[in-house]
Amino acid sequence: MPTLKNNIFNAPFFNVFVYTLFWAVQIVVMKFAFKEGAHPITFLIYATIFILATLSILVVPWKWSEIKEIKRDTLCKIIIVNIPFGFAAIFAYTGTALTTAINAGFLVNVTIVITLILAWIILKEKMTLVKILSALFMLIGVFFLSTKGQLIIPHFGDILILLATVFWALGNVLVRKILKHSSVSGEVVSFFRPLSTLALVAIFVLSAPIFPLNIENVLNVNFLNFSYVILAIVVGILTAGISIFLNRTLKVASASYVAMMSIMTSVMVALLAILFLNEGMVLIQIFGATLIILSGIATHYSGISKQ
Repeated sequence: MPTLKNNIFNAPFFNVFVYTLFWAVQIVVMKFAFKEGAHPITFLIYATIFILATLSILVVPWKWSEIKEIKRDTLCKIIIVNIPFGFAAIFAYTGTALTTAINAGFLVNVTIVITLILAWIILKEKMTLVKILSALFMLIGVFFLSTKGQLIIPHFGDILILLATVFWALGNVLVRKILKHSSVSGEVVSFFRPLSTLALVAIFVLSAPIFPLNIENVLNVNFLNFSYVILAIVVGILTAGISIFLNRTLKVASASYVAMMSIMTSVMVALLAILFLNEGMVLIQIFGATLIILSGIATHYSGISKQ
């Protein structure tokens, strides 16, 4: 008989809240690292290595019996559904280096729209009026919170970030599909994600000379630069937590719910930035944060997690 503790631990809201909290802290740490001059792809490689190390410690001992019993076709599916996250990480880190923080902060939330569309097409999740309106108000809120209501100036990196949102959305939808229709746990699916990312990063880094100069410069890594390795360890641990709780949420809730509730990360990032980065908020940003919170409440209580 399930206990109250198990019910809470497996509840969609608990898992998505922990996921968004980890993500918010990760964004702030990465923001600080890049502000201090960390090279995006070098930082991504080190962080991914520490993600793998963290998941090996947290997941393998706990889920070893499950990992051993995975059938070959299921393993192939797990590897395939994790590939989009590798592309998303590469495009997001490269795009962040080639655009402004304001642009990146807003555009990354386009994931919500793409996820709703892909979940509707691939997973046959319902496209309701409540879902559409909540997503619209969330995006308006994020725009105000990220840009202070000012129009953003396009940069080349924006295209890469938009590509990252497509792959993030596709990854979430595919993971939801495999978790929904199999007995495999979200933790085990998480374990294989950094492996896919490292393989793709290696391909992109080796192919750097064929890209335009601005992208080639981003892909030229310096493995001997250990200046930001401590921050990479922190990001690796946080990202491992993100992966675990994201997949735990996708196991028990719809992809639409996960995408929409994860937009609360923007509010958490703003609060953490005020506390630790000495950033402030103007009235229009507070209005945007309020829109996001109210839309999040509507999303949670509208039953979208089960659609």
